[in-house]
Amino acid sequence: MNPDWAKMQGRLPAIVQDADTLDVLMLAYVSPEALDLTRSTGQAHYFSRSRGRLWRKGEESGNVQHVRNLTLDCDGDALLLGVRQEGVVCHTGKATCFHHPLLGQPPALQQLWRTITERKAKPEGYTGKLLADENLRLKKLAEEAGEAIMAVKDRDRAHAVREFADLQYHMWVAMAAMDISPGDVAEELAKRAQA
Repeated sequence: MNPDWAKMQGRLPAIVQDADTLDVLMLAYVSPEALDLTRSTGQAHYFSRSRGRLWRKGEESGNVQHVRNLTLDCDGDALLLGVRQEGVVCHTGKATCFHHPLLGQPPALQQLWRTITERKAKPEGYTGKLLADENLRLKKLAEEAGEAIMAVKDRDRAHAVREFADLQYHMWVAMAAMDISPGDVAEELAKRAQA
C-alpha cells in the first residue's frame, strides 16, 4: 500500500512514538519529500506547515530522531514513526510534547521505564543503588524470580501478581544497566514471531 497523498493535500499526519517506551512523543506532518529523506537517512524529516519547508528533527536543537520503524495506517493517510530520541522532543524541554494530562495518568509500564532511565542518568534511591551495585542487582533479580515461581506453584494469583510486578521492576533495572530497552526485547520477540 502507498500513502494517499491526494486525500490529505500532499501532507500526512505522523504520530511519533518512542520505539522503546511506546510513549507518544509528538505529532508532525510529512510530505513525500520528507518521507523520502526519512527513509534514505534513517532520521526523521517533516514538513513544517508554519515555515512552509522541510526540516529534520534536531537540525537546530541537536535532538535528533533515529527512525526504528515506519508504518502506514489502513487508509494510507497517516504514519506512525517509532524512533530512538536523542535529547528531548518538546521545545519546552520535556521528553514528550504530550505532557498536559487531561484525564488519567501514563500507563504504568511506560512510567516505570521512564523512572528507571531517569535514575540511571541521575542515580538516587533504591533504583540508583541497584544500578550501582551489580551483585545486589543480580541477587534481587534471582530472589524475585524465585518468589514468582513459588507464587505460581502455590496457585496464589494475588501473590503472583505482586511477585511478577517485583520481577518486572528488577528485570528492567538489570536491562537498563546493560543498555537494553523494552524495545530491544520487543524486536527480538518480533523476529521470533516471523521465524
